[in-house]
Amino acid sequence: MLKEYNEDESKLDLLKAEYEDIRNRLESLLEQQVIEEYTRRIITDMSGKVLEHLAGKYDNVKEGVKSVMGGRVLEHEAKTIRNEGIRAGRRLDRQELILESLEELSSVPESLRKEIMEEEDMEKLKKWCRLAARVMSVEEFLQRYQEQ
Repeated sequence: MLKEYNEDESKLDLLKAEYEDIRNRLESLLEQQVIEEYTRRIITDMSGKVLEHLAGKYDNVKEGVKSVMGGRVLEHEAKTIRNEGIRAGRRLDRQELILESLEELSSVPESLRKEIMEEEDMEKLKKWCRLAARVMSVEEFLQRYQEQ
């Protein structure tokens, strides 16, 4: 069957149209917030991997569908999105741990809270975590934090 698509441009155009419909439906679901970008990318990537396996030696079919589904089929952008999410989660955990440690001592000034929550440098957050665990007061944290 794929041999026919590979050799007949009009049949290949029909196959590409079907894949374009799939891509458009995924985009629509994404816009409606029924699925997330990660899910869309996973479905797109997995569809590409299935195509890569099934189409094997039929280069016209592989290239035609790849062009519709968004470039290199084996490119796994979803992993990048997932990894960014993991890093953001770790960062948020550290930020919350610092604030929870300090809140056990006393109230945390809003300016300090804001600065901690806006910090993205994981090394700074690690230092601040250790510092927050060792200090006896929020004032001591502020003083040592400002010395850094």
